[in-house]
Amino acid sequence: MKARGQILPARLKGLVTSSELQSDKIQQPYIAGYNGAYTAAGAGVPGNIAKALGRLIGEISDDLFYYFVPALVIGIYSHFRRKSTAIDVERFFILAFVLLNILMMILLYCFSQYISRRHCLPLIVFLIFYVPVGLETLAGWLRSRSSKSQLETDRHPQLCFFILLLTGVGICLPKLFRPIRVEKQGYRAAAKWLQENSKQEDTVAVPDMRISFYAERKGLMYSKEIPKQAKYVVRIVKSRNEEPDFDKTAQKEYSVRVDKRKRSEKRLVIYRML
Repeated sequence: MKARGQILPARLKGLVTSSELQSDKIQQPYIAGYNGAYTAAGAGVPGNIAKALGRLIGEISDDLFYYFVPALVIGIYSHFRRKSTAIDVERFFILAFVLLNILMMILLYCFSQYISRRHCLPLIVFLIFYVPVGLETLAGWLRSRSSKSQLETDRHPQLCFFILLLTGVGICLPKLFRPIRVEKQGYRAAAKWLQENSKQEDTVAVPDMRISFYAERKGLMYSKEIPKQAKYVVRIVKSRNEEPDFDKTAQKEYSVRVDKRKRSEKRLVIYRML
């Protein structure tokens, strides 16, 4: 606050006042992968907030392999429906932490159009201990539905819990035993090429911000229109012979398969804008 001379961060202030901010009025440090542009002001804010929440839920669900999401929701609900002074204090601090993280994710998406799985890790780590609570609740429900008598229900109180837990572990194991980022080898190869063959000041238009992040270059996300300031463009194509539909003249510099393990011809192609 002392360095910037203001209490509210410029991005939050822009969202609250719904006014566009000029980036040249603020000294911005260089961050690889951030385009430095302010967006989502005014009428676009509600739509971006909805998209940010949807993206956040999707990333958390993906991290939990979808299987553990119902257990997490049920665990939080079953824990906090109990009445006690301790629970009230716990509810206050957990709610404050969760809302703060959600607010940060919304701001990140509104101004950078980007939320990654690593951004969701604080929320997941903070709430992950409610997954066993949810599994236990589900196990109790399954026991009560499948057992014919109270005696059978009490005979194996942990059986359904361990069945649910081991099923989830079985779903997770194949991915845990694979080498890290094995499905994104092409992304790393493209980033390495950019790092070795482009200049530090060059801007790269990318379909995934991780490419510019690992290349240590300033990156701009694009879908159809290529940003004017982009010196290099990384494009995903379905085959070797697919031609780019750029408005500008471009020269093909590098090509690599997205996933080297699969037989798919899906490739990452790097073009230099002329």
